[in-house]
Amino acid sequence: MVPMVSPLAVNLVVSAVMFLLALHRATGEGCAAQFYPATNPTMVQAVFAAFAAGAGLVVRRVRFACLIVSGAALGTLGVPAMYAGMQWPGGDDGGGFGWFFIICGGSAVSFVIALATTIIGIVQRERERPARAVMEQKPLEVVPSDSRNEPPKAGGRHRWLWGIVAAACLYLFWIIAGPISWTRTCTESHPGGVEIRSIDLHELTPLFPFPLYHWVDTGHERILLINGREVLRSGTYRDLYPSPTGACVVAAHWLQNGPMRIYATGDRRYIELPVDESRDEFPGHYNAYPFRFLCWEDDSNFLVEVTGYNEGEYRQVWRVEAATGRRTRIE
Repeated sequence: MVPMVSPLAVNLVVSAVMFLLALHRATGEGCAAQFYPATNPTMVQAVFAAFAAGAGLVVRRVRFACLIVSGAALGTLGVPAMYAGMQWPGGDDGGGFGWFFIICGGSAVSFVIALATTIIGIVQRERERPARAVMEQKPLEVVPSDSRNEPPKAGGRHRWLWGIVAAACLYLFWIIAGPISWTRTCTESHPGGVEIRSIDLHELTPLFPFPLYHWVDTGHERILLINGREVLRSGTYRDLYPSPTGACVVAAHWLQNGPMRIYATGDRRYIELPVDESRDEFPGHYNAYPFRFLCWEDDSNFLVEVTGYNEGEYRQVWRVEAATGRRTRIE
């Protein structure tokens, strides 16, 4: 194939694919709840990259310039993609996650591809240039064999290009092989022999435009110990609230998808707060389980609140006895 046609064709195809993916994820036909104007810059830049690559394929004399322009537009596609992700409205978590993983992740891969095609184009352009030694022929000079002025090795001036290629390959491998994960444990001591160990998950992962991005999941797993004995180890019941006297510990589901538990430190048993699953008692609440922990009382009773679909529009406060789970509405 004609030199520089291949990298231009690759840029054209990748740009078109990124435009179609962005269009699909940004509209109601994809995962988004509706069309968001913040996604327009990503699609416009992808179209511009495809147009520049197509122009280079058609017009021969501007191929190298079009390759540089299309590579720059394709390689920096992650900038508007991250902007759209930060502007994504709340309540459309599915669409936001889809945009982040598919479009922002695809932008990272596009960066590596654009870098590789640009380097290939530069190398091909250097090879096409006529040798200056042929254009300016000079009489051959006899150089002593012991002379220290040796000619540079062939390809020496392209070492920096191969260095960039190696860095791009390492970054692509890092995207495929990552992330690197490790955990860190913190222990909190409370009255009554209660200990809460929080295991935080740390991940070092590639995320465009940052080669190394440190992400922490605080409270990835919680361990409840009473007098040195493990009572609960969970990644879902991660919200633990010991009473001021240490007589009881409340374990709440972090997504409110399960009933709260009340652990007694004396016998290490627990009860679950009952709730009417038909939702006749608490109509209109958003979560599967309506109760949320509010605070403890000094006598080991605690308060919970019931929140409706919109924060502040539907709320009830109840007093719950820790020993029996019996509820009494106080507000």
